[in-house]
Amino acid sequence: MLEKRSYKRLSVSGDTVISEYTIPLPDEEFISELVNISREGALLKTSHYYEPGTLLKLKMMLCGWDKFLPMTYRLDRADFAEPLVSIAEVIRIETSDDSNYMLAVRFEAIDELHQRSLGEFISSNSIK
Repeated sequence: MLEKRSYKRLSVSGDTVISEYTIPLPDEEFISELVNISREGALLKTSHYYEPGTLLKLKMMLCGWDKFLPMTYRLDRADFAEPLVSIAEVIRIETSDDSNYMLAVRFEAIDELHQRSLGEFISSNSIK
């Protein structure tokens, strides 16, 4: 089978805080589960339905990704893990086995340095 993605996808687990990216920003945020991630997008398991094309703000609690940030960026952040933040577009949504939704998103706006560090994190954790 031909791989449709440009980048490796890594199975992970971690909470992700989701809110719709609208003006004005909504007060409502939801917790979802990060299932897998690549440099260009992610798969999330959530109890909330979002139409394809919806823009979301994601704060992904991905353990260890921030260790690949340059040391100068991390100097003042040694006491806590840095969330990976992105604006992402909903590409696909499917119902999962437990009546939740599997939400495929593509990163539309992510800090370039964060994206590079995410790529290094994925490469270092991929099975060789």
